[in-house]
Parts: sequence; C-alpha cells; structure tokens
Amino acid sequence: MNEMKGVSIQALNTMFNNLSNACACVLWISSLSFSKQIYISENYKKIWGQDCSYLYEHPTAWSEIIIPEDYVRKMDNLEKRKQLDYDQNISLYRISKNGNEKQFINETAFPIYDQNNAPIAIAGFAESITENEWIKRVEELGSYNTNASKIKNDYLQILNNEFNLTTIQINKEKPQIERFIEKNKLICFEGMQIHFSRRELQCLFYLIQGCTAKQTGNLLFISARTVETYLDAIKRKTKLRTKFSIAGKLKVLLY
Repeated sequence: MNEMKGVSIQALNTMFNNLSNACACVLWISSLSFSKQIYISENYKKIWGQDCSYLYEHPTAWSEIIIPEDYVRKMDNLEKRKQLDYDQNISLYRISKNGNEKQFINETAFPIYDQNNAPIAIAGFAESITENEWIKRVEELGSYNTNASKIKNDYLQILNNEFNLTTIQINKEKPQIERFIEKNKLICFEGMQIHFSRRELQCLFYLIQGCTAKQTGNLLFISARTVETYLDAIKRKTKLRTKFSIAGKLKVLLY
C-alpha cells in the first residue's frame, strides 16, 4: 500500500479502466437510487450494443432491451437492491440486442460503503453466458432464491411456446375458440358474476394455452400492448394480480 501513495488519481483511473476492460464482463457503478450511472466499462457496448456515453446520459437505457418476459421480475429485483439489505444480489435475465439477438445475462451487485460504513453507491458486474449455462445457474440459484424455480419454469414455458407456436393452426382452433367464448361469456368465480367480452375471452384462451402477449397478438392480428390491455381488464374483473394466477385458476374453472 505504501507503494501506491504516490500514484495520482488519473493513474489509478487508468489502471482501473485497464483492469475492467480486460474482463469479459461489464463492470458498473451506479448511484443508490440508480438514477445516475457513475461508471460503466467498455464491454457494455459489446454486450448491450449501446454506447457507454448513451448510458451515462440515459441511466435506464440498459433496462429498455430486457425481454418482456423478464422485465417485471428484473425491476422487482432492482427495487430490492435499493433497500441495501444484502451482501450481494444475483440476477438472471435476458436482453434482446439489436432487436433480435438474445443475450443471456448473469449479474451480481453489491453495495459500496465509505469509511464510516455508510452506503454511497451500488456496483456490480454482468456477464453474457450461454443458454445452457444460464439455465444451469437458474437451477443453482434455487438453493437460496425461492423465485428461481419460477424463473426456470417461466423460461422453459417460453421455450416450449416458441418451439410449438408454428404448429398452431388458427383455422383448426376456430371451432374450439368459438365454443370457449360461447361457454364463458358469463361465469361465476369466487362468488362473483363476471362478464367477459369476446376479445377478452380470445386473449384468455391463448393465455391458458401458454402463449405470450406477443404470440397472442400475432394470432389475433393485434399488438402485444393491446393484448396486455385486455388481460389487465381480466385481472380487474377477477381480482387476480398476475397472468400466471389467471392461467392457473381459470384454466381449472373454464375447462
């Protein structure tokens, strides 16, 4: 340490930059509220496809390309990080680079403290790993993260949907959908009489089949945002908070 006393701040910054850029991962430091990006290593551009300067100007830009299936979970994790009640926080999610290229991200964050043990920032590193390694780490995370099994099941369900979606024949399903709509325009659920519109039931039908909002939109020729609007209406009517609870509880009721 005595040898470092004469080293200038500029030299230390250069050494830190050289070290961080030598790593395959992205090193980052953010303010406690995540409203300011304090530091980001150059590998950010390689993995996220965005310039570091853009992230400094727009601190939430990194989150804008998280795939929809992972976004809410990642934002919940971000809120937990702000509470600083951890030594380290691990997060697994996927991003869609350049609109189509998927990156599987493994990220670890930890608080930074000053000499008085007061938190002053949050730092971390994010690495792009293979799909198989990502699944493996999700399973390993299950030993101490109760949400891990849900992450894994959601992900495997998405893979299954993407693989099988091409086998869906809309014309063949049309009679089944029509029977579904006719049967369930008015239902009794947990003591409530609930009326669903035709479009709500179409979206509900495909949700129960395991389709994402984007896949449902493609099948109904409407946008994913419009599908989410109909599903939000179903949430309000049933007083269920998530799409997973809707699919789980109403699947039993409606079939």
